[in-house]
Amino acid sequence: MTTEPDRRPLLRIPEAAAFLDATERQIANWVKNGKLPHYKISRDLRFSEADLLDFIEAWRVPAKVTLADRRKGHQSEPTP
Repeated sequence: MTTEPDRRPLLRIPEAAAFLDATERQIANWVKNGKLPHYKISRDLRFSEADLLDFIEAWRVPAKVTLADRRKGHQSEPTP
């Protein structure tokens, strides 16, 4: 079984910045530091939405206490 390739258009720097709620300078810094995957087409940079979503997910900080823990009576902060 083969999967269909992603046919969504690639985003330019301003569009990627808006997607990530970041500045264009932040996008450029993340690219320069090798943190943000991108495509280089001629001299232009492009970004896929899938890569941007993966980038966001990599920065996700999980909750220390889950909703299930709270339902079991665990407190979100330890008591002294």
